[in-house]
Amino acid sequence: MQHLTIDEAVARLESRGYTVKKSGKVYRSQCPAHGGKDLNLAVMLGKKGQVVLTCHSHHCTQGEIMTALGIEKESPVDVKPANKKVAFGKSVHLTFAEATRAASHGAQRPGQQPDKIYRYDNADGTENFLVLRWNAVGGKGKEVRPVTKVDGGYICGEATDGALPIYNLPGIAAHFREQATVRIYVTEGEKAADCAISLGMVATTSAFGSNSAHKANWAVLDRLTSEHGRKLEIVILPDNDPPGQGYADALVDIFLKFKTQPVVKIVSLAHFGDITGLANFPKGGDIVDLCELLDSKTNEEIVGMIETMIRRTVPEMEIVDDPNAVYPWRPFPVELLPETVSRFVFEVAAANGCDPAGAAIATLVVLATAIGNSRRLRLKRGWVFPAILWGMLIARKGAIKSWAMSPAVKPLSMRQDEYHVQYDRAKADYDRKKSEYMLLSPKQRREEPPFEMKEPVVKRIVANESTDQKMVKDCAENPRGFAFSVTN
Repeated sequence: MQHLTIDEAVARLESRGYTVKKSGKVYRSQCPAHGGKDLNLAVMLGKKGQVVLTCHSHHCTQGEIMTALGIEKESPVDVKPANKKVAFGKSVHLTFAEATRAASHGAQRPGQQPDKIYRYDNADGTENFLVLRWNAVGGKGKEVRPVTKVDGGYICGEATDGALPIYNLPGIAAHFREQATVRIYVTEGEKAADCAISLGMVATTSAFGSNSAHKANWAVLDRLTSEHGRKLEIVILPDNDPPGQGYADALVDIFLKFKTQPVVKIVSLAHFGDITGLANFPKGGDIVDLCELLDSKTNEEIVGMIETMIRRTVPEMEIVDDPNAVYPWRPFPVELLPETVSRFVFEVAAANGCDPAGAAIATLVVLATAIGNSRRLRLKRGWVFPAILWGMLIARKGAIKSWAMSPAVKPLSMRQDEYHVQYDRAKADYDRKKSEYMLLSPKQRREEPPFEMKEPVVKRIVANESTDQKMVKDCAENPRGFAFSVTN
């Protein structure tokens, strides 16, 4: 009897309404024996030129597949069931090489070795799972496939019985044993973590992108901190894009629930311009891009720049054990203000010999006054917020408070003086016209149009110490809003 060919096998599948797709030298289709919807049946040529049919889903028997395809038993077809061993609903491959080949079938480059393999180990150094990365055809993008270690081999995919370990866990565990205060850097992706590690940092990340922070077992950091009696500081270095910020926010929500109360900081690489001299940091850039832009610097210099930024970054939340303790002093982060504003604040502080914080507080309040009620921020549907900003400068007598704040407030005061002059003129004109009207006789008033001129009001952009009643009146007369200044 004539041997069955690949083309004949494909024709038999298509004639029965099954989808057939070619992936390299393998044809994939639904298995006709169990009627599945996924392409779990592989059709290929064996070593001896025979057609090999492999069901990777229900491990259908030889007779079942042959009967479904209408193939006579004596036809020289090798119907090979897949490996019978299954873990977490997936076939177990005896070696990592076999699992890698299986994982590559769904990639754009089937059968090819991955461009990069990232290994995720347990705290004791034993293998847990690996992330295989293939660079996409054309050089843009990537494809990532996990391979997990199980009893007896490897499976393609994730094990579903618990959270995944974080990257570089053995190195982190060793760091807890050696240092009294532990600083952990968290990046978005293994490539960025490896770059940070090459700089001498203790870095980690979670697998599978910016939306998968919750899949990782971050609680191990809380446990190690407690077991070794350490103080933990976590520095998040997100990518310079919205997904990166979302990843950082998700991590903050996780870390601030730790019982050991770590200090958590988000350090935005986009704000490194004042330190590094970089005019623009690329959108979506990470620490790898930072190192490429600073290729003339040594590792120690780059780390020093990052540490400077960390010192200037305010923690997301800082917990003081002693309720009577005073929070440690930190300089006002003037460098985070827009360039024009930060330059103004620095020049005021330098000219008057005062702390930049005083000038910054007054400047921010003045900028909010300039916006007034003309714009509102919509935080979400149904929730809008006006540009209302309260600033308070508390300092000892002689601390140059007024000199620090007056340069920012002076333009408002000068404009307010102009408004008072305009009001005085308008009020004098109003009083004159009203007086002339009141001097008319009753007959003349009936012949003249009624006096409908409105009494002028003072346009306000800033108000000084006032009563509650006066404040209510001023607010009603100036709906755009104004600044209110109190000095003690």
